[in-house]
Amino acid sequence: MEIMNDVFYRLDHRHTYQGYEESMHIGTFSSYKDVDRVIDELIEQPGFKSNPRSCFIVSKITVDDYGWRKGFTHTGKGDIEIK
Repeated sequence: MEIMNDVFYRLDHRHTYQGYEESMHIGTFSSYKDVDRVIDELIEQPGFKSNPRSCFIVSKITVDDYGWRKGFTHTGKGDIEIK
């Protein structure tokens, strides 16, 4: 299978509910414009509309690339990549 696009955008929604962080994967899109359109649609829906737009998290993903090349370290707030 040949990949036509080497950059994608992952859309997640993260919010706190009863003291716990909830995270859900919404979808993966070939353009940021599509991500923005989906956020505009979802922000008016039950559950989403009671949270700020900043709860939508967009990650740019490059095919055949990876992070954490130099490892990671533990902190009180979670693991962080060594740059």
